[in-house]
Amino acid sequence: MPAGLPLFLTHPRLLWLDLRANRRRPDLRALRAEHDPEAFVWKVLPHAARSFALSILCLSHSHARASALAYLQCRMLDTVEDLTLDPLERRITLQRMAHRLRLGHEIVPPAQWKRQDARDDVHLLLIERSREVDALTLALPQRERELILSLVEEMACGMLRTDAARGPQGAFPDDVALVDYCDVVIGSPLRFCARLFLSEDARGAQRVEAAWPHIPRASAFLQLANISRDLEKDLARGVVHVPEMVELLDSANDARRMTVISAARARLSRLALGFSADFDAAARAVAPRWVTPSAMAARVMRRATLRHHQRMLARSAASAG
Repeated sequence: MPAGLPLFLTHPRLLWLDLRANRRRPDLRALRAEHDPEAFVWKVLPHAARSFALSILCLSHSHARASALAYLQCRMLDTVEDLTLDPLERRITLQRMAHRLRLGHEIVPPAQWKRQDARDDVHLLLIERSREVDALTLALPQRERELILSLVEEMACGMLRTDAARGPQGAFPDDVALVDYCDVVIGSPLRFCARLFLSEDARGAQRVEAAWPHIPRASAFLQLANISRDLEKDLARGVVHVPEMVELLDSANDARRMTVISAARARLSRLALGFSADFDAAARAVAPRWVTPSAMAARVMRRATLRHHQRMLARSAASAG
């Protein structure tokens, strides 16, 4: 088959793995039993990347493989940020992780993790298997490898910067700071994708330049879905992203809790939907041709994100009524 076809057509078993994956109750035994590093990457991806995994499968083989490894590297950064209890230890670990691939350092797990559910177990398993993921990453062609190393550095340094903007409970003071955070955790991978997809394009530099101004808000369109999806989980570990939820950290009133979370979720989805045009503009700049794998990946990602925000607004309206 031609190399430019989407990966799910050339390797349909990967699509089957994605579609049958139980993201709420992952089969940890099967994941642990997979000793082949390459197979482990594709089996863990649906659990680590959630809705983005299908978009990766829409890419051509070389782009999909580099994107999968890049995403798993980012997921490990997210895991350290999400699950490390001590703020100082979190910052120290993120500082070490920024350049660890270039220096050949392994991840040093923090002394205490905040494990909440089976999804966290998958993320911790990925940390345990990081040496295998690292080896595959460092074995990539130089261009792809350098892009991933730069992505990890950009994202880790951005996490350290935005961490300083948070309040004591993790809340960002305003939507500007929240969008800045979204740009770090999703905008960094989007910039990686733009560089990866366009590095061999004759007009690549111009197209990257056209996409650049839209990426911060395009990333907010995507990342606000992840934040709104995990509001209850983050609250349970004592972290909130938006100021209106700070009161819930000291409240045991279930009715008030449901009301505030529903309102916050609706507000975040309305904010995100206002950025959908930026996602479209960035996608058109990077993948202007409708039939390319990268354009297909963008459409899959957009559809899943749009459906989430619409569902959150509908759910909020139903609870208010």
